[in-house]
Amino acid sequence: MERVKTASKRKPSFLQDVSSPPDRESDRVEEELRRMIITMELPPGAVLGESYLTARLSCGRTPLREALQRLAQEELVVSVPRRGITVAGVSVVELAELIEAIILVEGFSARLATKRITDEDLAKLEQNVSKAEKANARRDFSSVAELDFEFHDTISRATGNRYLERTAAHLHRLVSRFGYIGWKREGNADASLQDHRQLIAALKDRDAAEAERLQTEHNHRARERVTSVLA
Repeated sequence: MERVKTASKRKPSFLQDVSSPPDRESDRVEEELRRMIITMELPPGAVLGESYLTARLSCGRTPLREALQRLAQEELVVSVPRRGITVAGVSVVELAELIEAIILVEGFSARLATKRITDEDLAKLEQNVSKAEKANARRDFSSVAELDFEFHDTISRATGNRYLERTAAHLHRLVSRFGYIGWKREGNADASLQDHRQLIAALKDRDAAEAERLQTEHNHRARERVTSVLA
């Protein structure tokens, strides 16, 4: 079924700001910082000193501050009194709250997408999982996390609802860190990728109830996997 495209043709990853193309220095800095946060190169609680980061990222203070401001809006960094800007913490409580929200948003997105997803979208999902399986075989969980974001972003975009898309993207950026932790600890992302294959099948069959059920169970399993690591 064809649908009206409301979003840009450019498909973002969790390393990118969906609000603007990465043509500014602050965008490059933002992408690199997000990658470092999600892959724990900058661990939870790390103080983000300007002098260190401008040297590390070969950038000026202005683009760094702009990047940090946007990451603060995504809740990946926080301002702590007498410490400055730090990487946001991760906890079982935060994960539980995130999963509660993402179950509602992504479950409904999957249901709605069955009515509006195009053959082009389905082909993108197939290609995405194939790439993720190769990255998983290399134990490249940074790429798996990026591709996981893109997989779910494609589904939320397929709804044709920009509010759902933006909300899902925001939540999934936060969840990406937890996913990376779980896959890194287990040594594989096999279960997640199998879930993705099953979800694609439900979308192809236009089975709204099954797509919602699979997406919900996928997020429940992710919570159990990461909770065991954090505990």
